[in-house]
Amino acid sequence: MKPAGLTLKEFFLYRHKDLSAQALKQVEETSKYSDLREKLGQATQNLPWPGAFDLTMKSLGKLLEKTCLYDIMADAWREDEEFGELSDPEQYPPDETILVPLADHTIRSEHHPYLEIMLDQKILGRIEVKIELTLNIKGFILEINQGELQSVQTGALNGDGRIFCEGIQLLRRDTGEVQLPGKIDCSEWGEKAKI
Repeated sequence: MKPAGLTLKEFFLYRHKDLSAQALKQVEETSKYSDLREKLGQATQNLPWPGAFDLTMKSLGKLLEKTCLYDIMADAWREDEEFGELSDPEQYPPDETILVPLADHTIRSEHHPYLEIMLDQKILGRIEVKIELTLNIKGFILEINQGELQSVQTGALNGDGRIFCEGIQLLRRDTGEVQLPGKIDCSEWGEKAKI
């Protein structure tokens, strides 16, 4: 697997069929799912509830595929004031490339994606998901030119994450320390590469 392809689905090792039956039962008993089950029952007789619920949990995996860990890191670095100074063209001319070794640091982020359940172009319900991440990063070096992240020399990562659906914890993942040897080319990131 290429480091640039490390999605939240891969980080969490998400497979809907591995989710705890107890957690799924708790999610299914929430008021949002009760309302959704009722609306689906009124709208169609062709899709039984267990199948609809299973499709929702599979869709959560697709939602996790859309977010890359390196995008989360780049967003956190971009928000840091020290990195903003690196985009000053007077201090750092266009022909100068800056290598920024990062001190060991922690990135905490929270994400709130959601799934909309639709039938015949009509939204029947919206399922809220919350993702909490803590990434402990060691030995990363950023290459910056003209205020843009050119590449990231990776080091080690220790991550902890949790996925909640309607307030119920579905999954927790602690990676332990993982070595991420290699270099991530950021040249195709577009706006995401700007510091």
